[in-house]
Amino acid sequence: MKRLFIVFIALICLFIFSSSLFASNELFPVQDANGKWGYINSTGKVVIGITFDGAKGFSEGLAAVKRGNLWTYIDTTGKKIIDFAFRYPSNFSEGLAAVRGKDIYMGYIDRTGKYVIEPKYDFAYAFSEGLAAVRDWPKFKWGYINKTGSYVVAPQFKMTSARPFKEERAAVQIDNKWGYIDPKGSIIVEPQFHEALNFSEGLAMVQEVGYSYDQSGSASVTGGNCGYINKMGEYVIKPSFSFALGFSEGLAAVEIGDERGYINKNGEMVISPRFDGGLGFSEGLAVVYITDMKTYEMYFGYIDKSGNYVVKPVNYFNAFDFSNGLALVITEDNQKMYINNKGKIVWKPKKE
Repeated sequence: MKRLFIVFIALICLFIFSSSLFASNELFPVQDANGKWGYINSTGKVVIGITFDGAKGFSEGLAAVKRGNLWTYIDTTGKKIIDFAFRYPSNFSEGLAAVRGKDIYMGYIDRTGKYVIEPKYDFAYAFSEGLAAVRDWPKFKWGYINKTGSYVVAPQFKMTSARPFKEERAAVQIDNKWGYIDPKGSIIVEPQFHEALNFSEGLAMVQEVGYSYDQSGSASVTGGNCGYINKMGEYVIKPSFSFALGFSEGLAAVEIGDERGYINKNGEMVISPRFDGGLGFSEGLAVVYITDMKTYEMYFGYIDKSGNYVVKPVNYFNAFDFSNGLALVITEDNQKMYINNKGKIVWKPKKE
């Protein structure tokens, strides 16, 4: 049975690569053979010079770029909004971006680079549905603030990873179990799960608490089966999967045993479990992988909603969702390339 860390890996991949690299409507961050970063358009043409030490995707018309150890934001012409001033930047969301300045605290800036919520949080996440999860200093507990910086939900949750509000629900952790609150902080779904993902398309994936036993018979808490609940905490799809992700474009990736397939919102298997892994659907395609058990090499491809390969599997180190017509793939030698939905390479680093 899959362990909790697998869920975290999937979440980290989705958060980092989907929100940081693929947030643009038109431009994509690229890294050349010398380790420098710039931006291309959807045809693979470089439109912002490859001169930065780091780069994230565009969101709301701005993107974070790095020089040395500090970051700032540029617009789609490459113009900076302020000088390099931040040690940790996040994407803009609902007009604000969480940043860490040159000290240890995080706050929120507007599109001019001006602080509108002063740096005073140990950690801060992007705004979603008008609220943002922040970790209080020195209590190390999470709460939710509005755009004036006032707490709407007081710091009280000791979460391993902050969950944003999605569809008027946020997953919170109390006494090592996950449940859901509404935007006023009222508990709507009692904490009872080993893991709980964001709501998506009306449903949320939750994982039951399970137990494993060592040779002495001592029990330890681990993840159980996964299923899907509605906003009131009622099971719509009963826990019967060893692993599961949230719904996207009407389908969700689930595992039976060690094989991954896809179900619809009725819990019906519409793409039979035959992959070693895979993420959700984006722009009609989902990245999946299979493993050659002789060489242990992983082959990534993209399937449509019938389960047919649109982009045949290739021996990549990793591959990610399509966004605005392109998908990032990483080769075994750490080259970051973009392909289109036919599998054609649109951009790759030139050899030195």
